[in-house]
Amino acid sequence: DVTEARRAEQKMQRQHRMLEAVRAAQSLYISNERNLAVFDTLLDNLLKAGESEHGFIAEVHGHDADSGVNPSVGLPRCVVLAPQAGGDRTIKPGTGLLDRALREGAPLVHNEPCSTTGLEQIGGWPATTRNLVVIPLIVDRQVQAARGSLR
Repeated sequence: DVTEARRAEQKMQRQHRMLEAVRAAQSLYISNERNLAVFDTLLDNLLKAGESEHGFIAEVHGHDADSGVNPSVGLPRCVVLAPQAGGDRTIKPGTGLLDRALREGAPLVHNEPCSTTGLEQIGGWPATTRNLVVIPLIVDRQVQAARGSLR
């Protein structure tokens, strides 16, 4: 079927763009003294490859030593690496969708309109979001980073 073949080709092209974005970011990170600027470039490339409007890359700090992926006492805080917004880039823990993804340590897909994502603190992030995807990066049973985007 022609439609099926076209979808498969489009999927392969998206995957290629994602891999190219990661490769370019690795090259920049190795050769760049201001490594934080690399995250903006990576985010831009990932947003283009995924055809997303907004996104973020955040590093997770403040784990309880015994908490693992699911902290039992409080939530870790996130520091936004990209976009490089002015001012405080720390996302405070709360009850939003980002907190849920960090607490569960699993990808989150939310397709309904929502104004309590936990991401409203990021400069330029829309007040109400729809089609949000958050992907946590887990190392040694702890969430170390998260990437999110919205279409």
